[in-house]
Amino acid sequence: MTNIESYESVPALTDEVLDLMEHEKVIDQGLASFIDVGRALVAIKADKKYRATGYATFDAYCAGRWNFTRTYGHRLMASAEIAASLLPVGNIFPNTERQVRPLAGLDPADQQAAWAEAVDAAEGQQPTATEVAEAAERRKPDKPKHPAVFSDKILATIAEHVGPAEIVLDPFAGTGRIHELASNTTRTIGVEIEPDWPGAHPDNIQGNALDLLAIVEPESVDAIATSPTYGNRMADSHNAKDDSVRLTYTHTIGHDLDPDNSGAMQWGDKYRSFHEAAWQQSVAVLKPGGTFTLNIKNHIRNGEIQRVAEWHINALMRRYHLEMVALDVITTKGVDAGANADRRTGFELVVTFRKPVTQ
Repeated sequence: MTNIESYESVPALTDEVLDLMEHEKVIDQGLASFIDVGRALVAIKADKKYRATGYATFDAYCAGRWNFTRTYGHRLMASAEIAASLLPVGNIFPNTERQVRPLAGLDPADQQAAWAEAVDAAEGQQPTATEVAEAAERRKPDKPKHPAVFSDKILATIAEHVGPAEIVLDPFAGTGRIHELASNTTRTIGVEIEPDWPGAHPDNIQGNALDLLAIVEPESVDAIATSPTYGNRMADSHNAKDDSVRLTYTHTIGHDLDPDNSGAMQWGDKYRSFHEAAWQQSVAVLKPGGTFTLNIKNHIRNGEIQRVAEWHINALMRRYHLEMVALDVITTKGVDAGANADRRTGFELVVTFRKPVTQ
């Protein structure tokens, strides 16, 4: 039996609502076509049609009406626009959003050339996302440099502990190597505060690790995998007056860092306060039972080891009640440059914790 009282919750069928419904019909019928869905979302967002049914923002509409995450909704729109710029090559046109995602950031001519090259690599068949990515990579300008990306050995160790997680977050993503863990079953979210570095990967989001809850829903992430700054000489930010090598965050990026970037924080009270706040946000978005994998390293100052790793481990266990489940010691060559090149610790740690199901 129809509940007459529920009629009050149905929006009046105004011209605006009927117009929105036409676009929603495309989404309902076109979920197999990312291009149609993306174009419909573009039209809904452009004219703020979502307001006709009471949604204040487009992101709220995507989540409430379609159960799309913010990232996925925007990916669909971007991919639809990219696909529109592609000329069918041998009647081969992209059929998944993931295929065209690597083309983001290229101009239309390069998008077309990369797609044609990928189709050729696939011998005239539908190219894989990897084939498109490889063709796109050859046409991208030089990526912004970052002085502290995950090494292959560290990333492989992290991948072992992340396992089959559906959503993996790196709140200090840098240029975005975390996205190498993405697959058909794993979605990655990289958050980076400096505007120079998020653009190095199309799946990065420019944002603040101290305000993750403005980007990610509470308890929505299956795994966190990250490497915070170490509070060592890479935090130096003075203007060098000689031609010696300076491998620091500030010197590499070429300008002052954002005040909320720990890349300019030496080991001390400010560094510790910053990371306590960052870990509070990270734990808040992590699902109960989720894993938190941390890559960290001690350093030597004035001849004494600075126990940075131990502090992070203690903070996550004692302050945020995470349980340590694995600790890997990774030997490293270290950095040859800098005043303390001969006084560096020879290993890094990859430590994995689990958030209790009940706290």
